[in-house]
Amino acid sequence: MNAAVVFGFSSEALVLALVVGAGIALAAAASQRRRNKRKSDDFYALALRDGLRPTVVPCSLSPDDLASRFAVTPRGERRYGLEYGLTGPLEVTLAGTPYTLECAMFRWWWEVPRRRGDSRHVDRRQEAVVVVRLPVHVPSRLLVQPESVLGRLGLRHDDQQLESSEFNRRFRVEARNRTLTVQLLDAQLQAMLARDFDGRSLEIADDLLLVAGPPTAGDPNLAGFIGDLAGLRSDMQRFLETVPAAFWRAVGLPRLQA
Repeated sequence: MNAAVVFGFSSEALVLALVVGAGIALAAAASQRRRNKRKSDDFYALALRDGLRPTVVPCSLSPDDLASRFAVTPRGERRYGLEYGLTGPLEVTLAGTPYTLECAMFRWWWEVPRRRGDSRHVDRRQEAVVVVRLPVHVPSRLLVQPESVLGRLGLRHDDQQLESSEFNRRFRVEARNRTLTVQLLDAQLQAMLARDFDGRSLEIADDLLLVAGPPTAGDPNLAGFIGDLAGLRSDMQRFLETVPAAFWRAVGLPRLQA
């Protein structure tokens, strides 16, 4: 056997394959660096454009706070955290009264182990999240999440059922206070959620409101997820201003800011 042939490949062919492989790897790394640079550039451009600032503690919440307190920011089974955090004021009108609220957007990520045959892999999952600090403390926790397959088929009804069958097929509601739940999720808000927030989760706990999931519309001029950040603020504003006045009155929203 010719010494220049190894496992059916000539030494020249082997060298060429290694060179081509190295070239592909270098090109992929360079492409990733360009994508990362564009994300970074667009991140700071968005902050400058909308009067925002970077943050690692949205609404004063650390990653540990988010993972331990809220269902919409899961801990997973391994590591978790947030990235691309931006925060700033959000102007809203609640029950006819103008407010300036603290609002932050970020990407939440968590890791979940997964087996593939005899090997063990880690899946990194991620979700866009927007959080706002409300001007009032809500006395009952409320969680709205996408309905399961069984629920969409009408085979499970162990959560709060509301008047809209379309809403019930799309979402499951977990809350202790039935009266507050009905006051919040009136017909108009149910219709908006079913139309524009399908597949997203919403959680109210104390004076915090979180919404997780991709925005109704992002900014196509910004790179990937950075464009989503721009759309999250407008979705939060629209949601808050659709909340019925009866709910705000029931939780004691002050008529005027302090």
